[in-house]
Parts: sequence; C-alpha cells; structure tokens
Amino acid sequence: MKWHHGGIQVKSLIEAIRFYEGFFGFETVGSLNLTGEKIIFMQREGILIELIEGTEGKEDDCRESGVHMAWEVDDLEKWIKELAEKNLFPSEGPIWLKDLDGRTVFYTGCNGETIELMECSQHIF
Repeated sequence: MKWHHGGIQVKSLIEAIRFYEGFFGFETVGSLNLTGEKIIFMQREGILIELIEGTEGKEDDCRESGVHMAWEVDDLEKWIKELAEKNLFPSEGPIWLKDLDGRTVFYTGCNGETIELMECSQHIF
C-alpha cells in the first residue's frame, strides 16, 4: 500500500486553488464531478491533494477542517520567508524538534486545514 492523496472539503474551489497555487506552487492536474461535488486535483513534487466543493446550500459543505498535512522541506527558513512575502504567516512555530534534529512550523489553510512544514536531519520512518 502507498499514499495516493489527501482530500480537503472547501467552501470555494476558486479560493482554494488560488491559495495552493499562490503560496505553495501546486498545479491543477485534473478535475471531475461526482455526486454533486466539484473536485479538483492539484500536485506538486509528488504530493497530490484533492479539493472538494459540495453542492450549494448544504450547511455541512465545509466545516472547520480537521485535516493536517505535513510536508518535508529542505530549507525551512526559505519557506517561512517566501510565505511571509506573500502575506502568509505561521499559526505556530517554528518549533525545535529535538528527537528529529529539526524544526517545524504550522500554517492555517484557507479552509481551516493545518499545513505543517518540516525540516529534519533524522527521519522516524
């Protein structure tokens, strides 16, 4: 078994696409409609995310997300600086990860999802 993608329920596909393109460099690689939901797939360097916009009028289309995604980066300081230049600031961190000899920082996505960027010398897997 291997990882395929992570899905995020969004209020607005347009807003979510702009967020992931603008801040993290994802590109749209596909789309589909499924049982009243509009779905966009976005990818960057082997990471695939699915953005799901439900049918209009459903109150539960997008609750605050419980989604947490962690992406390993080579240069955390560079990412923090580049995101700040685009007006996206950490919701928490950077935090020192003693056991992994590295650091992590957390951001909140446009639908309440948590995006964690990690830079580690040691790997737990």
